[in-house]
Amino acid sequence: MNGDQSLITCCPCEQKDIHGDGRWIAQHISHLKRVTRSDPEIVFVGDTILYHLGLNSAWNKVFAPMHAVNFSIPGDATQNILWRINDWDSPAYGDQKAVDELKPKVFVVHVGTEMYEYNVEEIVAGIVCVMKTLSNKHPRSKLLFMGLLPRGPKPNPLRTKNDEINKQLSVLLAEIPNSVFMDVDDLDFVQSDGQIDEGDMADFLHPTTRGYDSICLKLLEVFRTTLTETNLLIPNELVEAFKALVSSDDEK
Repeated sequence: MNGDQSLITCCPCEQKDIHGDGRWIAQHISHLKRVTRSDPEIVFVGDTILYHLGLNSAWNKVFAPMHAVNFSIPGDATQNILWRINDWDSPAYGDQKAVDELKPKVFVVHVGTEMYEYNVEEIVAGIVCVMKTLSNKHPRSKLLFMGLLPRGPKPNPLRTKNDEINKQLSVLLAEIPNSVFMDVDDLDFVQSDGQIDEGDMADFLHPTTRGYDSICLKLLEVFRTTLTETNLLIPNELVEAFKALVSSDDEK
C-alpha cells in the first residue's frame, strides 16, 4: 500500500455541493484569506473531528495561543483534502498570501471516519496520498496524523474498520519523511465492556468537551516529546493550567 494514484480516494476533487449553497468552497476560500492575517505555526487540516475541535473551548485555551489555524471541513474525504492542499497555492482568490508560502512547524491531520462508502484499502491509500503530498510540499514541517477515533456506542463494523485503518497507518506512515502516527487507543474512550461513555462522545462520533480535552492533552504530549525538534513554543504554564482545568472539570 503506497497511495495508489488510480484509486478515487487519491484523485483530488471538490466536495459535492449536494445542498447547492456553496458552503464547502466558501469555507476553503475563507481558509486561504485567513493566512493573510496570521503566520501559523500549527495547521490543522481534516474532517468533522478536527473541525469541531476548533469550535471547542479547548481550542482557545490551548491551540490559539500557540498560533494555530484550523483548515478542516466536515464531510471531507481524502480526495477533497488533496484538492484543497493542491489549491493552496492558487492565485484565483485575490492578493492574499498563499498557504504554500507559509512554513508551519506542524500539520495535524485527521480524515477517514466519514468515508463510509470506501473500504480499508481505499481509505488507507487516500490518507497515505494526503501525507505524501504534504511531505512533498512542506518538507521542513512535521506531519502528525491523529488516529481515527472509535465510534458507535458498542463494537460495530465501522469501529473495527477504523481500528484496521489505524493498524496499517501506524506502519505505513513511518515510511513518509517527517510523519508521525498518533495512537488514540490510550485515550480510553472505549471501556472494558466495549461501550463508549456518553461523557466522552455524546453522539458516539464527535467528542464532547471532556473528550476533546483528552485529545488536546495527548496532542500536547506528542508535541512535547515526539516533535521536540520543531521548537514549538509551548509555555509550561499553559500546559499545567490546562491540565489543572481538566482535572477540576473531572472532579465535578
